[in-house]
Amino acid sequence: MPNITYSWSPTGGLSNPSIPNPTATLAAATSQIYTVTVTNPVSGCVITDTVSLTNLGAGDPAPTTTNGAACAGAAATLSASGLSTLNWFTAPIGGTIAFTGTTWNNTWASTTTYYVESNNGTCPSARTPVTITVTPQPVINPTATPSVLCLGASSQLAANNYVSGNLQTAVLAGNGASGNAFNISNINGSSPIRIDSVYMGISSGTLAEVWYIPGGYGCADLNSSAGWTLVGSVAITAAGGTPNLTSIPLNLNVTIPVGQTYGFVVVCNGANYYTNGTAICTLNW
Repeated sequence: MPNITYSWSPTGGLSNPSIPNPTATLAAATSQIYTVTVTNPVSGCVITDTVSLTNLGAGDPAPTTTNGAACAGAAATLSASGLSTLNWFTAPIGGTIAFTGTTWNNTWASTTTYYVESNNGTCPSARTPVTITVTPQPVINPTATPSVLCLGASSQLAANNYVSGNLQTAVLAGNGASGNAFNISNINGSSPIRIDSVYMGISSGTLAEVWYIPGGYGCADLNSSAGWTLVGSVAITAAGGTPNLTSIPLNLNVTIPVGQTYGFVVVCNGANYYTNGTAICTLNW
C-alpha cells in the first residue's frame, strides 16, 4: 500500500495534524470546522473533506447525596443536591433514569444503589452514588403447644421469631477473581438461619450465579459444581470498584439448621474484589 499522507487544518488544538486520527481539543463554548486532505503520493490523487466539532462547555459539579435506610416494607427518603436538574440512574454509566428531583420518597424491597447526575441542559455532571439500605423484617411463626386445652391445663406459647440483619466482610482487596467461596455456620442460638439475599463486590460483568452445599466447602480447591445446588443465574449491573457492592437479585431462601455449616459460592462472568480470608483456596469452577 502506498504511503498515504494526511494533513489536517487548522492545526490549532490538534495532537498531531499529520496522522489519520488526531485528538482535538476546543475551548469551552466554541466550534471549529476541520479540513483533512489525504494524498496518494504514487498516483497523485488527492481528496479533501471536512468535519465539524463543537464544545458545549462545562457541566455542573457532581451532586452531593444522602443515603437512606429502612426496614423492608417501610417508606424511606433519599436526597441529593446540585445546581441543575437531578437525574437518578440505575447504573454508573448509561442505565435508565429511575427518578428526577432532589428528594425521593419511596418503598424499596431490597438494598439498591442509584447514581445521580446534575444536567444543566448542555453537559451532564459526573454521577454520585446514593444507596438505600433495606433490612429484612423479623420473621415470626407463633405456635401454641398444645393448641387445644382442657380446663385447668396450660399451653406453651412461642413466637419462633427470626432476628434479621446483614453480614458483610471487608472488600478492600482487588484480587480480580471471578468468584468468592465462603462458609456460613449456625453456631449460636436455637433457631435456624435463613439466607435471603447476597451482594458481592463486582467491578465488571453482566451475569452472576449463587451456589450452596450443606456441610461447607471445606476450603478445598473448587474445580467442579458436583454436589452443589444452583440457587439461580441472573443478570446484574456491576456497581464498580470498592467499596460499592453489586446487588444479585435472587431470592435465595436457603435455611441453615442449628449447628450446621453451609458453603456458598458466588461467581460472575467478570471480576470481583474482596479481602481474602486466613485460609485461601483456589476457585476454578
